Amino acid sequence: MRLAARAWALREAARAALLAGGVAEALAMARAAYALERTPRAQRLLALALIAGGHAGARVLIAEVAATQ
Repeated sequence: MRLAARAWALREAARAALLAGGVAEALAMARAAYALERTPRAQRLLALALIAGGHAGARVLIAEVAATQ
């Protein structure tokens, strides 16, 4: 339960960082959240952070998200 709560807190902090323009910070938190709990929500947030940071790896992740839906 603590692991899920930590992943949730990291996702919330990543969202807040994205809204504040802290792309590098958001990306680090989104990666940490995804490492803790590989949920579709965490995957989408990581893809968004990758896109915001201009990383090419976002395409692969988005393709994985699309394949699971």
